[in-house]
Amino acid sequence: MTDENVKRYCEPEALAEVFGCQIVNLDKIKYFIFDFGGVMVPSSNVLKNLLDLLNTDLKISIHYQDPLYKKLKRRLSAGILSSREFLVLLLDKYYYSKQNSVKQRALPEKKVNIDYYLELWFNMYCRFTHLSPKMEEIVHHLHNSRFRVVLLSNVYDIYAKGNNLRGFYDIFDETFLSNEIGLKKPDIEQYRYVLEKLSADPHECIFVDDKLKNLVP
Repeated sequence: MTDENVKRYCEPEALAEVFGCQIVNLDKIKYFIFDFGGVMVPSSNVLKNLLDLLNTDLKISIHYQDPLYKKLKRRLSAGILSSREFLVLLLDKYYYSKQNSVKQRALPEKKVNIDYYLELWFNMYCRFTHLSPKMEEIVHHLHNSRFRVVLLSNVYDIYAKGNNLRGFYDIFDETFLSNEIGLKKPDIEQYRYVLEKLSADPHECIFVDDKLKNLVP
């Protein structure tokens, strides 16, 4: 193995403390696998902003640390729930249950326009997320170097729709989206699924993610 065939690769500081530096033989690498949010596009707080609007508009209090809320988010990311179903269940818990607990009301129960908030959610995501020009350039360089470039992303269906419509996924040879395959990082089964579909060995892949928990073997 010559120096030209070896790249000394150090993870970001937090990861290096756990794993140290790694020797990567680029002659054996066939696939570069990228996360999307936080890597290809900057991280955003779109969902939190939407829920803040719901809290204000409907005078409710959605608790971000509530176990039910966390469970619904996981199911949304895994494709078990659609974005519409996610909002419906949230409103059942935090809005309609509150309305039903009021024994005497002068006016009928106010119905929430789910379509309005779905459209708002979609438009907010499309407005505030943009593909990183630097990362797009890196992907093109990898293509030119004859590597296969793959996307592996935990994503909600409403975000995947926005990314597809804007052509963000077109730069990848293969895409694996959690909402479509029903598996999400850091579930080891998701990594096995991707390797099987690619007919790849782990040592033939470099995986890039912005979350430490998703990089731990």
